[in-house]
Amino acid sequence: MPDLVRLRRTSMRWNIINTLNMMRPYQTHERQMLEIMQSIYVDATALEVRRELDYLADRLLVDLKKENYGVWFADLSRH
Repeated sequence: MPDLVRLRRTSMRWNIINTLNMMRPYQTHERQMLEIMQSIYVDATALEVRRELDYLADRLLVDLKKENYGVWFADLSRH
């Protein structure tokens, strides 16, 4: 039986990358990302989206801009 949690994480990462690609050349607000992920996964949370954005940023796939007032913006990196 496949690990459903792992499958959800990897699928969410792929959907985030595809969404950022569609939103090019603009940066995407984390709230927009959350709304899109909630249309795919109804129970998706802001924390879950931030965790996956952090994961993608650690692998240099996404550039994150974390504002002082707590809002994140994401964009695909140039790799």
